[in-house]
Amino acid sequence: MLIDVSHLSETGFWDVIKRSKTPIVASHSNCYALCPHLRNLKDEQIKVLADKDGVMGITFVPNFLTQEKRKTTVKDVVKHIDYLVEKVGVDCVGLGSDFDGTDSLPLGLEGVDKIPNITEGLLNRGYKEKDIKKILGENFLRVFKEVVG
Repeated sequence: MLIDVSHLSETGFWDVIKRSKTPIVASHSNCYALCPHLRNLKDEQIKVLADKDGVMGITFVPNFLTQEKRKTTVKDVVKHIDYLVEKVGVDCVGLGSDFDGTDSLPLGLEGVDKIPNITEGLLNRGYKEKDIKKILGENFLRVFKEVVG
């Protein structure tokens, strides 16, 4: 069974980490250091998730991307991806759009047909094709195969 910690409290997260023998995912969470929302993960949580070969899917929900009172954009999503890659490497990073979990989406990510805008943003930042493929889905597939088979 694949365990998702995205809706857990911080205490619940640490309880799962202590008990889990397989990789876990945070299917739609962002970086607390960039946006201190209670559901975003702190650096210590991100590190242990990566140490257990898990994956964190960056969500597009605006109030998980920034606390600034402005319209979010694809650049905000790429900023969270960059932060994760800098902290723990590309193997822990995925997309967790949560398209059905919000009424508002970032400019340039209004639907699944706009995902190529993330690819473009990553290419513009110098990401290599193999790393972009990991972020776009290969990392989640790796965990699914390991945990579920």
